[in-house]
Amino acid sequence: MVRWPGWGGQSKTTTSQQVVDRHQANGDPQLEEPPVLFPLGGHCQRHIVFVSANRGHARRPDVVENKQLVNALDEVMEEKMNRDPSNQLDRSLILVGCGNMGYALLRGWVESSSINPTHVHVVEPDLGLRERAASLGVITHDRCETLPADADLIVIALKPQVVDRELPYYRRYSQSATFVSIAAGVTCQRLIRLVDSTRVARAMPNTPTAIGMGSTIIFCDSAERMFPMERVVWLFKAGGAVHQVAKEELIDAATAISGSGPAYVFYLIECLADAALKLGLPATIARALAKETVHGSAALAFSSNDAPGELRRQVTSPNGTTEAGLRVLASDDGLSSLILRTTRAAFERSLELALSKLDS
Repeated sequence: MVRWPGWGGQSKTTTSQQVVDRHQANGDPQLEEPPVLFPLGGHCQRHIVFVSANRGHARRPDVVENKQLVNALDEVMEEKMNRDPSNQLDRSLILVGCGNMGYALLRGWVESSSINPTHVHVVEPDLGLRERAASLGVITHDRCETLPADADLIVIALKPQVVDRELPYYRRYSQSATFVSIAAGVTCQRLIRLVDSTRVARAMPNTPTAIGMGSTIIFCDSAERMFPMERVVWLFKAGGAVHQVAKEELIDAATAISGSGPAYVFYLIECLADAALKLGLPATIARALAKETVHGSAALAFSSNDAPGELRRQVTSPNGTTEAGLRVLASDDGLSSLILRTTRAAFERSLELALSKLDS
């Protein structure tokens, strides 16, 4: 059985025989040579698209030219699935807390088909958040007492202020599970004490993880040889890029940049749209231009070999409109100074949370 990407944003499961039957029903002739296989772009590497070698155009992935190829593909897919770290989850994955960041992670995992949602248990006391998580097909709990007896991986997505109160309840998994915390400022030493296990790590994802465009920083003490880093990295890669750091304090720095960064960018979009309104543009166009400009500029920065500074210079004509605007941004109290103060405030708050043990 092969899991294909659906054509309306949803995944679907298709058996080999269904593929062959559909092909025959379409009346497609047999190919003289087998199709070429390419991995589909995106964050789910199990998706495959078929390209007809003798017709030179892409085909729908659920139309395959011969039964022998389909059977061979099933065998390849089964072998790959057995190698995937996600399939090493012998028992279950537990997500503790499902607020905005926890839900972004969960959505990224489920919608990329990286995990089977029926193997995921979510603990969330808030009814509305619990129902939102349940809509993804996972098993939800309002308290930890109803969780299964065993678990392989526990992802902690709680607010930093409540981890001291909540995490001791999960010590019963200390012999079997790996713990990964995304709580800002909660150190590995604090996690070890709270869950009574040395198999702990810290991760700092961001909300674009929900659509496979996120960035995650991971730290794990290399002295813990039993820590399944490959499995953890694989899981977070479902949400986008993953970077490992050798020093735990770099997690706090990353929190100020990529963890909080989406909020800064969203605020920039708000400010651009608001400025457009004040310059007389209609609200609909103002919002669209702000979002399109940020999206397009980021995409260009990713696709270009030029550094951002060079891309900026390419837009800036001498004595032109862009130069006039940049002159304001580049002033002593301009954007560079503002961004530094902003990120430093976030960084220092992360350090404060690392020292705090009070629920507030």
